[in-house]
Amino acid sequence: MSNSEFVSAICRRNTVEDPTIPKYTELMSREDPSIFRCACDGSSRPKLVDPYGYHLVGCRIGANAIRLHDEVVAMVAKLFRSLRLDAIVEPLRLFNDADEDASNQRPDIFIRNPRGLGRQVIIDVAVTGVDGQSRSNDEATERPLQARYDQKMAKYGRVAEQSGLLLVPAVFSHTGQIHGEFKAFVKEQIKQKLVAFEGDAKASKTRAAMKWWSKCISMAIAKTASRNVAFKVAKMREAIMMDQDEFLMRTSDQTEAGLERANATF
Repeated sequence: MSNSEFVSAICRRNTVEDPTIPKYTELMSREDPSIFRCACDGSSRPKLVDPYGYHLVGCRIGANAIRLHDEVVAMVAKLFRSLRLDAIVEPLRLFNDADEDASNQRPDIFIRNPRGLGRQVIIDVAVTGVDGQSRSNDEATERPLQARYDQKMAKYGRVAEQSGLLLVPAVFSHTGQIHGEFKAFVKEQIKQKLVAFEGDAKASKTRAAMKWWSKCISMAIAKTASRNVAFKVAKMREAIMMDQDEFLMRTSDQTEAGLERANATF
């Protein structure tokens, strides 16, 4: 097991609660319980916001999930360009020759000049949580990534083949894991670049480049994840304060009405 997989495997067992996330206590809290639940998945039964921040990182409300995805796409494109590859973000009219239903689809990155493949490459990025339903136990570290990988293949696999393109889904977790297929593709492109510019792909240089890729992607995820949690926490606290203000106003109005009735009896 690699270091990143080991970290991900223990993250759920050793995770501590985030003290900034407001928590609902049924017997003590006066706030509306719905403030502490989220219906971003469209469910009729909103789920409770966990105190660890797992959900807040990729919540769809407030465009948190989109913001995280776009930041990772920008970083991945930048890293491919560092290999002297022509990486185009959200290419237009890429599948014009495919089925009508697929003509409007846009993958995240199009690489025009990949080395050693003979085909142009499309990259579609997904950033997934580590506590989804697909992860049946703490040791199943790759299951959430594999589930998202399969979804990407189902979405773009056929149309990519029709267009003569190679699809490489780039799937990452909120804890910085990278799916094996994407790692293998990146490693091969790093080797090809070293051979093209230096005449030899030394193992030490390949490892150093892969480590740099992992660091850059992990930093992009961590930075945006922190902002997403802070943004959502601020919104929750704002809703709590408004709810408390309404409660105090109702209490004050009831007290005044009670006093008026009491005075009227004398």
